[in-house]
Parts: sequence; C-alpha cells; structure tokens
Amino acid sequence: AEDALRMNLVDRVFEHEEFWPQVRRAAERIASMTPDALAYAKKTVNAATDIDVRNGQVMELGAFS
Repeated sequence: AEDALRMNLVDRVFEHEEFWPQVRRAAERIASMTPDALAYAKKTVNAATDIDVRNGQVMELGAFS
C-alpha cells in the first residue's frame, strides 16, 4: 500500500480497521452530489483514459469553474 501511495496509484492509505468507515464516508459524499456534478465527475473519470494529462487537467478545472 505504501508503495502504491508513493507511485501515486492511490490517494490515501488506511489502517485495516479504518477501511470500511472511510469507504462509507466516500460513498456518502458521492451520494450527496447533485446529479449534474455526479455526471460531470463520471465524464471526467471516463475521459481520463482517452486524453493526455494536460487536457485532463483542463477538463478537471472546467468542472470547478
């Protein structure tokens, strides 16, 4: 897990007993998003495999402006 964190493959690492509570918090944050915000987040994630980093950053910044 620490190697994955160093390689930026994951954003966070949790102790075993904190994993499911953290998953629940993330799910609650996602569930509280408006439909438009959720749709744009999904579009951005799906596009990540089809565009370069620079254009991905531009797309992500557009989501928050």
